[in-house]
Amino acid sequence: MKRSLSAAALLLLLSCSREPQVTPENLTSIEYGTLLGFTGWVTTVTVYPQKQVLKPSYQSTKTCEIPISPAEWTELARLVDETALRKVKVDEERVCPDAGAAWITARSSSGEVKAVWGPCTGGDPTAIQPLISALSKRMSDQQATCK
Repeated sequence: MKRSLSAAALLLLLSCSREPQVTPENLTSIEYGTLLGFTGWVTTVTVYPQKQVLKPSYQSTKTCEIPISPAEWTELARLVDETALRKVKVDEERVCPDAGAAWITARSSSGEVKAVWGPCTGGDPTAIQPLISALSKRMSDQQATCK
């Protein structure tokens, strides 16, 4: 009996210490953001299963929301690679105030994975380039219509 309690306690401890799993199946949102150096201009686009929300700047309360189709969500979710996101060095403390940075945060029902890159972070986003391209295009397209 003591052995089964010890084994159960060990399993519980190990399950609590694991990093969150982010998969296309449990994904709840994907955020892409850019910071433009000294200007402090931060733009984010967050994509959810049924909608996309653009926040043109943290200096404003304005947001623009558009619906997305299940097929669009599935296509975007398919590009999320947790292993590749984790390999991008996350060093938010080393973001240069004059150079800017970008990030992607993939959120799931069990947690989130964040990748930050820019000239001073040392992060290499090459492995997540397809996801960056897709999110950047979504941001750009929505900025054109968000008035």
